[in-house]
Amino acid sequence: MQLTAGKNWWERWFDFIPLYYAQSGGKTYIADNKSDFNNPAGHAVLTFMGNVFAKKWSSYDFTAADDPLATGQVLASARGPWDLARYRKQYPDVLKTIQIGPMLTESGTGHPHTFGDSKGMVMFSSSKHKAESWAFIQWVLAMRSMTAVG
Repeated sequence: MQLTAGKNWWERWFDFIPLYYAQSGGKTYIADNKSDFNNPAGHAVLTFMGNVFAKKWSSYDFTAADDPLATGQVLASARGPWDLARYRKQYPDVLKTIQIGPMLTESGTGHPHTFGDSKGMVMFSSSKHKAESWAFIQWVLAMRSMTAVG
């Protein structure tokens, strides 16, 4: 199984965080402007990940240039929706032979929460249209706009 996306700190957004959201029922991990994983969901995910590595069901070292799932190095992999478009282009035959399921949870919840890879929005300090940009960002992120798109 390929459980982790890689060794870089930011790759936790693609392995630990989706598992955390699924396990916590979609609850945020931010409390008082700090990350907080010292809770039952955080403990469950870290215990699961620890067990996977302790039993040698996964490795940190998938160093081949090719994708370990696509090349058959692993039988399973925790992935995100961003991989579907890449697989359609790079590995179209693999999509015909694998099963895509929900994010893993301790109880096997059929439709767990996870996160969207939206990449967020930014406004550059060098922008010549700061007022308009800020108004647009506020409009996009307003609760009314967010609920309109689901």
